[in-house]
Amino acid sequence: MYSCSTKQSRKPLAAAEVWGTGISPDLVKDWKKQAKEMLGECFRRGGRKSEMEKKDERIANLERLLGKREFELDWLSKKAKELGL
Repeated sequence: MYSCSTKQSRKPLAAAEVWGTGISPDLVKDWKKQAKEMLGECFRRGGRKSEMEKKDERIANLERLLGKREFELDWLSKKAKELGL
């Protein structure tokens, strides 16, 4: 991290300033490592969706379809009662 002073725009901040948030430096290093790995994977995939993303989309579509069918069933049930069926 760097300070925003005009004279020394690239001066590294002291560790106490950076880690004053209570977040351990090791945790930040782990996050950085994970981010680099994930970004690399995104580019290797070429924008294709992972299997988990495909499954999540399928689940979302099925949930929408189920909601639609429940609405239709309720509507048909009400109409059947109105018609005395």
